[in-house]
Amino acid sequence: MLEGRHASICATVYGRDCQQNPCPQDQRCLLQDYPQPVDAVWMQCTSGCSAGAPPCPEGTVCHLYQCHKSCTPENASSCEPGFTCHRKTAKEPWRCVPTPRASSSPSP
Repeated sequence: MLEGRHASICATVYGRDCQQNPCPQDQRCLLQDYPQPVDAVWMQCTSGCSAGAPPCPEGTVCHLYQCHKSCTPENASSCEPGFTCHRKTAKEPWRCVPTPRASSSPSP
């Protein structure tokens, strides 16, 4: 673990590179990486959401206390490259998630 240290990697950035282009003041930069592939990271600007917080901006949905871009599975272009329209259960909203996170069998 590199606690308090900095590291650099060469990686493809999917989504908005919010380290180079900061998010709007009311949002934070969410950076996600995974063990595979080691040469890719997913970035997006997001805001928090909950029962007592303001609603998510238009075009986004609240899931696990974060606003995510909403999508429709029938429209392959509703998510940016590197992101997939996904939900795990019928009770969850359709949202854009990093492609490695999407399971092979989303709920209809």
